Amino acid sequence: MATVNCAYTGYINPPNVTPVLTQAQVWAGLERKVRRGQDFVPVIESTTVVEEKRSTKQEWPQLAPGTQIVVREAKFTDGNGPPAALMNNGIARETCLLHAPNRVDFLQDSGSLVMNIISRQKYPQTVEKSIEAIREMVKKGNIADYDIVRK
Repeated sequence: MATVNCAYTGYINPPNVTPVLTQAQVWAGLERKVRRGQDFVPVIESTTVVEEKRSTKQEWPQLAPGTQIVVREAKFTDGNGPPAALMNNGIARETCLLHAPNRVDFLQDSGSLVMNIISRQKYPQTVEKSIEAIREMVKKGNIADYDIVRK
């Protein structure tokens, strides 16, 4: 039987929170999350990018051609992470599909899917912890508008 989890939606810029984040800053944060999951998810110790490429119609017919694909390995803290990580020395392999500028899909080898989405509404929304991490990075000067984060 499949496990279905509930998603959480939160405001990117609720009242009285500074700095006010732009969509470009939030997107830059999600790009960073793909490469440095440990900055956003407390139970991830490290992230290693294994492969980066662009989608082609032949390999990924369901994606727009040129969609950025990042294959990564996330090392989880002891006893945490998806079942595949618990059976593989805490390491889970994920294929991340970056649908710029508003969605990242994290496809785990187990078949699980996690989606981080920036809604295109009057009040854009996304995952609260990621927004808090992005806000801290903007405060520290690690992310600016149109920042493309690469390591």
